[in-house]
Amino acid sequence: MSQRSIEDFKAQLKTGGVRPTMFEVQLSIPQTADWWQSDFNQTLRQFSFLCKGAQIPASFVTTMTIGLPVGGALKLPSSRVFEPWTVKVINDGEMNIRKMMEVWSRSLMGREMQTSTSPVLQDQFGTAAVYQLDRDGKFIRGYSLIGLYPSNVTAQDLSYEAGEVISEFDVTFDYQYWEPIDFMTDTQRRSSLFELNLSAQINAGISIRL
Repeated sequence: MSQRSIEDFKAQLKTGGVRPTMFEVQLSIPQTADWWQSDFNQTLRQFSFLCKGAQIPASFVTTMTIGLPVGGALKLPSSRVFEPWTVKVINDGEMNIRKMMEVWSRSLMGREMQTSTSPVLQDQFGTAAVYQLDRDGKFIRGYSLIGLYPSNVTAQDLSYEAGEVISEFDVTFDYQYWEPIDFMTDTQRRSSLFELNLSAQINAGISIRL
């Protein structure tokens, strides 16, 4: 059995390891949609501050099995599946973020009539980016979630016994696929122009991939 000292482990964690509390989430939704409201720009900025929990998105490869005449089976990779992505949001004082998610969700499928109010498919999809940061708030790695839409805006619990807490709710998104972001300057990450350009570039490619 190999002997490993504390100093050996410290040498492998030169920056102290990645902290799950150090992250940032950005969200962009199509401003060309007929359900877009002018105050959503401010709400999207609120979202980046009030998104208190997120995930590095997951994906997995399914397996196709082919039986062999001599017995046994050959396993082959079949397709890649991108799992739903969930964020936890602190409820702002005017419930603007929840309102925006509900408006977006209703544009996908109405409540009273099971039809979409977005005649243009492109207007239904947004873009999200989640960034893992280091202990100094510097970019380590990011992920763009492309062709994204809210599939579930969860219930918001109400109770006299809740005490001194601020209400929260979850939003689960489905999306077409994700792409890694290996490099980004802090200026780019904080720039709303970069966010909008990223959204425009991604949305332009959706029609090809759908």
